[in-house]
Amino acid sequence: MKPTIRGKTSNFKTTSDKRSTATTIDRTTENETAAMIIDCSEIPGGSLSGVYTVYIDYQPVEIYCELRADSDTKKTGTTDFYWNWHEYKQGFGNVNFEYWLGNDNLHKILSSKNYKLRIDLEDWNGNAKYADYNTFVVGSEDTNYTLTISGYSGDAGDSIINPPSDSMSQMYGMEFSTSDRDNDKIPFYKAAESTRSGWWLKWSTDANLNGVYYKGGQTASDGIFWKSWQSSQYSLKSVSMKIKPS
Repeated sequence: MKPTIRGKTSNFKTTSDKRSTATTIDRTTENETAAMIIDCSEIPGGSLSGVYTVYIDYQPVEIYCELRADSDTKKTGTTDFYWNWHEYKQGFGNVNFEYWLGNDNLHKILSSKNYKLRIDLEDWNGNAKYADYNTFVVGSEDTNYTLTISGYSGDAGDSIINPPSDSMSQMYGMEFSTSDRDNDKIPFYKAAESTRSGWWLKWSTDANLNGVYYKGGQTASDGIFWKSWQSSQYSLKSVSMKIKPS
């Protein structure tokens, strides 16, 4: 049962996607005890994939939960992922189609227990690949949402920890950057502007999952690409990021 973190039409949704996991917290008031789902893993077996309400810091948040392997969401490429720090902090997009869950929400969910990350990728010829990471942690805003990630497996190749280009594209330990908040490691250069995304950037990236959506398999430095699979900046048809408890 996987929540989507980010979503894009042919991108980080389902294919951009929403990620969530579920745990139940009991909150006792004077008159009642409320059981609140905090991620998708708490949703009863046999339920349909779709939008569910979970509770993050006791606040309701709608997320998309992929509960069946044959589920899918519509991908249109209509959601723009080139947003500022505040938008990435709060989240944006349409939870039914393409969206970003929000860095604050990601940090709070991923701090509650151990989570895995799955990234599903599809090209314009109908070929599909995946990358799994056994550890996925996003720090608080005080750390600029620093990324901790490890334990790759899959058939897409590892574009995050051991990227094919070089160490300057490595994402482990990087802070999140946006067009208005430059946290990359290169002075006088804004990688988020070059890649037209909000992402964990050192100098550049081999995994630009929040890039611009280009149709037909175009090659673009600001497109949605995973270079350890396509070995280029081939812009993918779809990509999704999903989390579940490990």
